[in-house]
Amino acid sequence: MVTVAIIGIVTTSLFHAGTTARVRAAERLQQERATQVLEYEASVLSTGASPNADVEHALLAALPESRVERSRTGRTVTIRVTWGRQAVSRELTVFTKGAP
Repeated sequence: MVTVAIIGIVTTSLFHAGTTARVRAAERLQQERATQVLEYEASVLSTGASPNADVEHALLAALPESRVERSRTGRTVTIRVTWGRQAVSRELTVFTKGAP
């Protein structure tokens, strides 16, 4: 009886650990994708190039319910990517050249 109980506890613990690891891996993947979005937007701002809608769409596809917001203050632009039901976000501030 004790052996069966221990096997049950170990099995449940292993299942829970695997599920937790998968959830954390998905969260890390989304954080990395958000960083890629920020880097792309920053490169567009710093080079003055026109944004490519296909690239933006591909980058944002891995982020559920995502949106990109930009706010300018003087010579800086803050880019924020928000995604998910819990409104997780990352932001990057870019210093631009020239007059504000």
